[in-house]
Amino acid sequence: AALVLLRRFGGSLVPRQVFSRTPSAGAALATVGACVVMYATVTVLPVRLAELGASTTKVAFIVGLAAIGWVAGSAVTGNVVAKHGYRLPMVIGSVALAGSTVLSATGELPWLAGAGAGLGTGAVTAATLALIQDQAPGEQLGVATAAATMLRNVGAAMGVNGIATLSAILATSSAHAGNSAFWALTAVVAVAVFLPALFAPRQRRIKQ
Repeated sequence: AALVLLRRFGGSLVPRQVFSRTPSAGAALATVGACVVMYATVTVLPVRLAELGASTTKVAFIVGLAAIGWVAGSAVTGNVVAKHGYRLPMVIGSVALAGSTVLSATGELPWLAGAGAGLGTGAVTAATLALIQDQAPGEQLGVATAAATMLRNVGAAMGVNGIATLSAILATSSAHAGNSAFWALTAVVAVAVFLPALFAPRQRRIKQ
């Protein structure tokens, strides 16, 4: 709903092409989707691990892997976008995010789930940031960058609040609420991240 309102009334605050039917619109959706998964993972996975008896050190290590993974994924993706365009890093990032949600849902290799969430989010958001910036007119570059940051914040809010709400709802009907919530995140990756990645431009094109 917030995206619809911004698209209609945002005016000069947000470049309209970010929310129109252009490559930037897909990038906007993928940005939100990736951040939903990232923040949901670092919110719920540590709680589940603590319930299973994991030490505070182990939980902190996994959260740290997610944060470092985001930084590393972003750093590597910059060169990948320059050489291979937007689609490749977005697809790779979405696969990493999907793997992370599956591992979280099954309870296997939580350290790899955390690292995958970070690396996948870093790859996707760095590629989508470049795409949104490249599609924006030169005089709106700063506004486009701010819009990308806002989309990350929207995804973070949706991830934290959405996973908490979903887990609470599922807890009333299932003993495996956390698992079901992470399977729902797998669907989010497929629809909101992987599909936009498939339709992202192969080559980098800077709008003049």
